Amino acid sequence: MSIRDRIWYDLVETRVGEEYLTLYLNRIKARRKWYKVALVVFSTSGALGWSISENYPSIVCAVIAITQLTEKVQNHFIMSDDDFSKLGQYRVRYVEKYNSLEKLWYELDLEKINETEALERFYTIRTDSCELEAIDNSLDLPEAKELAIKAEEIANNYIINRNYG
Repeated sequence: MSIRDRIWYDLVETRVGEEYLTLYLNRIKARRKWYKVALVVFSTSGALGWSISENYPSIVCAVIAITQLTEKVQNHFIMSDDDFSKLGQYRVRYVEKYNSLEKLWYELDLEKINETEALERFYTIRTDSCELEAIDNSLDLPEAKELAIKAEEIANNYIINRNYG
């Protein structure tokens, strides 16, 4: 495989990864928003339920228990604030890698650099992006097939519209 092909392959894969992370980040934002709203509603209903606790004490206790339990296990269902922040950083690193690969692609395509220099810069970019793997391993994101399919479609449309070489 030529260096031109390697750069192209990484360029496309990085674009797909960035689009996937954007879609995933949007999904997580929506889930976190709904979770927080539901938690406020349940907490409020438990607090306001004291007035009806004489008639239905088991219902009020159940609402309070569910609220407390949900707060304790939320990180198993909803991404923590720390991981959410890491996810944003992860996406930014993908954008940086994509921009570096795109610049390298254009410089090689316009013959501003030769294949030897492109090879060196390509592996520098790959070495610099090892941090992506570390963040990926720490987040342990599940693969959402529907997001992966949509990300690939968006990335392909983007690349077609950019009219690369």
